[in-house]
Amino acid sequence: MAKPKKPKPYPKPRLLLWALALIVPIFLGGCVMPGLFKPMEPIAVPENLSETAKEAQKVINEANIALTAAYVLVWDKRDAGLISKAEALKNLDTLDGYGSKVDEAETLLSLGDGIGATNKAELVRDLIDILRRHVSEKARQP
Repeated sequence: MAKPKKPKPYPKPRLLLWALALIVPIFLGGCVMPGLFKPMEPIAVPENLSETAKEAQKVINEANIALTAAYVLVWDKRDAGLISKAEALKNLDTLDGYGSKVDEAETLLSLGDGIGATNKAELVRDLIDILRRHVSEKARQP
Protein backbone atom coordinates (compact mmCIF):
# COMPACT_ATOMS: atom_id res chain seq x y z
CA MET A 1 0.00 0.00 0.00
CA ALA A 2 1.37 3.43 -0.96
CA LYS A 3 1.97 6.03 1.65
CA PRO A 4 -0.48 8.91 1.56
CA LYS A 5 1.05 12.19 0.47
CA LYS A 6 1.69 14.78 3.10
CA PRO A 7 -0.41 17.87 2.67
CA LYS A 8 1.59 20.89 1.59
CA PRO A 9 2.30 23.22 4.47
CA TYR A 10 0.64 26.58 4.45
CA PRO A 11 2.83 29.55 3.61
CA LYS A 12 4.45 31.13 6.59
CA PRO A 13 2.27 33.81 8.23
CA ARG A 14 5.06 36.38 8.03
CA LEU A 15 5.26 35.93 4.26
CA LEU A 16 1.50 36.40 3.93
CA LEU A 17 1.61 39.55 6.02
CA TRP A 18 4.36 41.05 3.86
CA ALA A 19 2.46 40.15 0.70
CA LEU A 20 -0.70 41.78 2.04
CA ALA A 21 1.21 44.85 3.16
CA LEU A 22 2.51 45.28 -0.38
CA ILE A 23 -0.67 44.42 -2.27
CA VAL A 24 -3.42 46.14 -0.26
CA PRO A 25 -2.21 49.72 -0.86
CA ILE A 26 -2.09 49.07 -4.59
CA PHE A 27 -5.75 48.04 -4.70
CA LEU A 28 -6.87 50.81 -2.38
CA GLY A 29 -5.08 53.46 -4.37
CA GLY A 30 -2.96 54.68 -1.52
CA CYS A 31 -5.82 55.57 0.79
CA VAL A 32 -4.44 53.28 3.49
CA MET A 33 -1.17 55.19 3.59
CA PRO A 34 -1.91 58.78 2.61
CA GLY A 35 1.08 60.67 1.34
CA LEU A 36 2.99 57.57 0.31
CA PHE A 37 2.07 57.75 -3.38
CA LYS A 38 2.47 61.50 -3.97
CA PRO A 39 4.18 62.58 -7.16
CA MET A 40 7.60 64.07 -6.63
CA GLU A 41 7.61 67.84 -6.34
CA PRO A 42 10.23 69.84 -8.22
CA ILE A 43 13.26 71.03 -6.28
CA ALA A 44 12.69 74.48 -4.85
CA VAL A 45 14.55 77.37 -6.46
CA PRO A 46 15.48 80.34 -4.27
CA GLU A 47 13.10 83.28 -4.71
CA ASN A 48 15.81 85.94 -4.47
CA LEU A 49 17.21 85.04 -7.92
CA SER A 50 16.40 86.85 -11.15
CA GLU A 51 14.05 85.12 -13.60
CA THR A 52 16.98 84.10 -15.80
CA ALA A 53 18.86 82.67 -12.81
CA LYS A 54 15.71 80.86 -11.59
CA GLU A 55 15.31 79.23 -14.99
CA ALA A 56 19.00 78.28 -15.05
CA GLN A 57 18.79 76.77 -11.56
CA LYS A 58 15.65 74.84 -12.53
CA VAL A 59 17.38 73.35 -15.58
CA ILE A 60 20.52 72.55 -13.56
CA ASN A 61 18.34 70.73 -11.01
CA GLU A 62 16.67 68.76 -13.82
CA ALA A 63 20.09 67.86 -15.25
CA ASN A 64 21.28 66.64 -11.83
CA ILE A 65 18.15 64.51 -11.44
CA ALA A 66 18.58 63.08 -14.95
CA LEU A 67 22.23 62.36 -14.16
CA THR A 68 21.34 60.46 -11.00
CA ALA A 69 18.64 58.49 -12.83
CA ALA A 70 21.11 57.61 -15.60
CA TYR A 71 23.70 56.34 -13.11
CA VAL A 72 21.06 54.16 -11.45
CA LEU A 73 19.85 52.87 -14.82
CA VAL A 74 23.35 51.89 -15.96
CA TRP A 75 24.11 50.08 -12.70
CA ASP A 76 20.74 48.31 -12.68
CA LYS A 77 21.16 47.11 -16.26
CA ARG A 78 24.71 45.98 -15.49
CA ASP A 79 23.64 44.13 -12.34
CA ALA A 80 20.83 42.44 -14.27
CA GLY A 81 23.35 41.30 -16.89
CA LEU A 82 21.61 43.19 -19.69
CA ILE A 83 24.71 45.19 -20.62
CA SER A 84 28.36 44.17 -20.39
CA LYS A 85 30.75 45.49 -17.77
CA ALA A 86 32.76 47.27 -20.47
CA GLU A 87 29.63 48.95 -21.83
CA ALA A 88 28.59 49.98 -18.31
CA LEU A 89 32.02 51.46 -17.56
CA LYS A 90 32.02 53.35 -20.85
CA ASN A 91 28.59 54.80 -20.07
CA LEU A 92 29.63 55.67 -16.50
CA ASP A 93 32.69 57.51 -17.83
CA THR A 94 30.45 59.44 -20.20
CA LEU A 95 28.13 60.30 -17.31
CA ASP A 96 31.12 61.50 -15.27
CA GLY A 97 31.93 63.88 -18.12
CA TYR A 98 28.33 65.08 -18.19
CA GLY A 99 28.48 65.62 -14.44
CA SER A 100 31.47 67.92 -14.84
CA LYS A 101 29.54 69.85 -17.51
CA VAL A 102 26.66 70.32 -15.04
CA ASP A 103 29.23 71.59 -12.54
CA GLU A 104 30.43 74.05 -15.19
CA ALA A 105 26.84 75.25 -15.64
CA GLU A 106 26.60 75.82 -11.89
CA THR A 107 29.84 77.81 -12.02
CA LEU A 108 28.48 79.93 -14.86
CA LEU A 109 25.36 80.60 -12.83
CA SER A 110 27.40 81.63 -9.79
CA LEU A 111 29.38 84.02 -12.02
CA GLY A 112 26.13 85.66 -13.14
CA ASP A 113 25.83 84.10 -16.62
CA GLY A 114 22.29 82.74 -16.31
CA ILE A 115 21.76 82.34 -20.06
CA GLY A 116 25.05 80.46 -20.53
CA ALA A 117 24.24 78.25 -17.55
CA THR A 118 20.77 77.51 -18.92
CA ASN A 119 22.11 76.64 -22.37
CA LYS A 120 24.84 74.36 -21.01
CA ALA A 121 22.52 72.62 -18.55
CA GLU A 122 19.81 72.09 -21.22
CA LEU A 123 22.36 70.58 -23.60
CA VAL A 124 23.76 68.26 -20.93
CA ARG A 125 20.26 67.27 -19.76
CA ASP A 126 19.35 66.34 -23.34
CA LEU A 127 22.59 64.38 -23.80
CA ILE A 128 21.89 62.47 -20.58
CA ASP A 129 18.39 61.60 -21.82
CA ILE A 130 19.86 60.36 -25.11
CA LEU A 131 22.34 58.17 -23.21
CA ARG A 132 19.55 56.79 -21.01
CA ARG A 133 17.50 55.88 -24.08
CA HIS A 134 20.56 54.27 -25.68
CA VAL A 135 21.25 52.15 -22.58
CA SER A 136 17.60 51.09 -22.40
CA GLU A 137 17.56 50.11 -26.09
CA LYS A 138 20.84 48.24 -25.72
CA ALA A 139 19.45 46.33 -22.74
CA ARG A 140 16.37 45.26 -24.75
CA GLN A 141 18.45 43.76 -27.54
CA PRO A 142 18.89 39.99 -27.35
